Amino acid sequence: MEYQEYVKPTRPFLSIDRKQKSQVSPKGHEAYLKALEASGATVTIEKMSSGEQIVGQIKTSDKFTVSVKVDNEEGDGYHTRVLFKHDISEFSTLRPADASTNE
Repeated sequence: MEYQEYVKPTRPFLSIDRKQKSQVSPKGHEAYLKALEASGATVTIEKMSSGEQIVGQIKTSDKFTVSVKVDNEEGDGYHTRVLFKHDISEFSTLRPADASTNE
C-alpha cells in the first residue's frame, strides 16, 4: 500500500486578504453605526416587526447584526440585545441642545 502526501483542500472563496480588508473604510449605514459605537451615544432603535423601541448604546455591529447595551430597569446593570439589521426600521439619537439658542 502506497502512502500519498496529504494535500490541504483550498477554498478560494474563504481566503481573505486581511490587510486589504482592514484598509477599507465603512460606507453608508456602516460608517454611521461605527461612529455611534465609537462615541458611546445613547440611541433609540425601532424594530420593524413589533414597533418596539430599544434605548441603549451600540456595542458592536457586523454585516447582519447590531449588539445593543441596554440598562436594566432596576438600574443594577445591563444586558446585551442582538438585533438583526433587516428588522430595524429606524435609528435615532438624542442631540444635546445648543446653549446659544433659546429654544
